[in-house]
Amino acid sequence: MAFLVVGMSACKKDSLETKSDPETVGVYVLHEGTWNMGNSGIDFYDLKNDTVIADYFKKANGYDLGESAVQLKQYGNKIYCIVSGTDDASESFLEVLDPSNLKSIKRIPFFKGTDAYLPRSIAFSGSKAYVAGFDGYVRRIDTASLVIDKEVKAGGALEGLAIANQKLYVANSDRFWSGNASTISIVDLNTLTKLKEIEVGSNPKYIDIAPDGNLFVTVPGIGGNNFTFKKIDTKTDIVTASHKIEVDIFTIAGDAGYAVVGPWGNRKVKAFNTTTGVMGEDFITGTTSITTPYGITINSLNGDVLIADSGIYGDTNGMAYCFKSDGTLAYKFKTGQSPQQAVFVYQ
Repeated sequence: MAFLVVGMSACKKDSLETKSDPETVGVYVLHEGTWNMGNSGIDFYDLKNDTVIADYFKKANGYDLGESAVQLKQYGNKIYCIVSGTDDASESFLEVLDPSNLKSIKRIPFFKGTDAYLPRSIAFSGSKAYVAGFDGYVRRIDTASLVIDKEVKAGGALEGLAIANQKLYVANSDRFWSGNASTISIVDLNTLTKLKEIEVGSNPKYIDIAPDGNLFVTVPGIGGNNFTFKKIDTKTDIVTASHKIEVDIFTIAGDAGYAVVGPWGNRKVKAFNTTTGVMGEDFITGTTSITTPYGITINSLNGDVLIADSGIYGDTNGMAYCFKSDGTLAYKFKTGQSPQQAVFVYQ
């Protein structure tokens, strides 16, 4: 099974070519699995035939994806999958994949000797990919040679990562429960040197960039009621808004922003204003109910929103629900355990 994956940038064509509009034909969905069980995988949903190929990654490559895979993103003609692993060094990787068939192009080790880098997030700019890890480093990868060519010590237990205005922003989480992780580290993208840190509150985790260059960050705090959702002006690197709302995961694509909001066990998906960060009403309309929203991916082709549902803790399977931008259900399908991010396949 192979697909023609179509990029969304314009190109020049000669007079003999016929134009055909790209369409969505499938979805790759990353499932994280159960911690310390090594059962992460990537499923494939065939939209045309309404069928699922479970753990398509293993079928394509002949080996398991690994332990605690946490991100799946496409950039250019490659898909990048972060396999975070555990404190066991040999379990941390960046898996680089061919979008047409999900075969591995290269499996990049993210460990040295007995030291695990524990990669957590990835962002892209130009011909480079940047990976942040729990070990405190951001590592730069050349997307052509797929070699780590530089690294910088950016902070503590690094989590969310985003790029704007030739600067890299990365959240210093409280993964190791030190009680003092409360900043965003800023790195100069050209020199890959750390510039400074800005205070945002206890345990920042997920970050993303809006079209106007503003950065949003979830600050869940540690226990209690100290959660916030903050906006940072990346021109001045000043926090310009702080909303008293509990936000877990969120994503931005173009002018569209969607977030998982509320306490554990009662979380809702809401659209939010990518200029102000103000949350709107519940996104989902109709009778579809999401038990535990665990990932959100926006289809850049048509604005559809795929929400991954991990279900009740301990469920061996999850579900993926794809909604139109008006909140109505388009289709749904079964996934592996604890589904997360997705990559849409175009033809």
